[in-house]
Amino acid sequence: MASLFEADIASLKGVGPKRAELFRKLGAPTVGDLLRLYPRAYEDWRDAVPIRNTLLNEVNIVKGTVLRRPVEQRIRGGMTLYKTTITDGEDDMQLTFFNNRYITSLLTEGAVYAFRGKVTGTFMRREMASPEFVPESRMQDMVPVYPQTSGLTSRIIANAVKEALRLLPETVKDPLPDALRLKYALCRLEYALKTIHFPNSPEALSTARRRLVFEELLVLQLGMAEIRRAGVRENPYPLKKDYTKEFAALLPFTMTGAQQRAVQDGIRDMQGPHPMNRLIQGDVGSGKTAVAAALCHTSFKTDFRRAHGPYGNSGGAALRDRSPISSLPAASKRCSSRAACGQSKTEALRDSRPADSACRRHARTHQ
Repeated sequence: MASLFEADIASLKGVGPKRAELFRKLGAPTVGDLLRLYPRAYEDWRDAVPIRNTLLNEVNIVKGTVLRRPVEQRIRGGMTLYKTTITDGEDDMQLTFFNNRYITSLLTEGAVYAFRGKVTGTFMRREMASPEFVPESRMQDMVPVYPQTSGLTSRIIANAVKEALRLLPETVKDPLPDALRLKYALCRLEYALKTIHFPNSPEALSTARRRLVFEELLVLQLGMAEIRRAGVRENPYPLKKDYTKEFAALLPFTMTGAQQRAVQDGIRDMQGPHPMNRLIQGDVGSGKTAVAAALCHTSFKTDFRRAHGPYGNSGGAALRDRSPISSLPAASKRCSSRAACGQSKTEALRDSRPADSACRRHARTHQ
């Protein structure tokens, strides 16, 4: 199984060296990458309408029998046209293909196909230029539409995916344990891969997509958890007491439930064995500053320095514990501002409303 997923894309039947380069450009250098190149949309061919009911200058789907093999016509400029006519038993429609020399072998006289394209012509004579088409047997399918690059159409990608799926073994090693799949009612990997590319109903597509999205989000969460675990260190100054109720009593308003929950989340982090690393995010005016201030109040009451990052219009506030104020040398606690207010740094921190403008500037320099 691993060898198939890791096999070079050029190992697939119908994919030569030049086409392999196009697949690499598209981000699919291996067979596994191709199977994970999911369609960006799907075309539903089940909504065919009679030729007489098609809308001019609109994209329509019609079902018809090919009346004759496409005939080649050369015109000026070196362009070659291939024309044929189809019928739905009541009305006819002329089809034109440009510079498609393979169309003569793709459309068989007397066979029934579904055609999708922009309808032109007149009220009495309908025409369609370079339509997409599928055999009648595939009209119940939802046809995948893939992200494309120059020289690599959605049809070519779909054919390569079919070949890759054909090579899949009956049982594919699933990265999700059976117990986890059963708990969340998820389908197996092989079913999800086959169905996401060629679903036979919207319900089947939803089942496959749910399984693959679950797997991607699980891998992302596990990766983020591993990154966080690698950066975890010991909290040197865990909080011993929660003073947030005292802070809330000083406010001229009542904190909202969301604000109180955010505060308690922060307190739990600051009391835990590891330093807090939390982002407070919310709209302007939602109360991020009040949450930050409540945590800073508790930190200060336990004689810790506190520092909070940018907030307000930035959309969040980052908080982190710092060393105790008491650990600062006594000389460094004196004010270094030119405004001779006589306050120490500790006093400035405690005084939230200095008496004059010089002290206000002074207090900001200490925070």
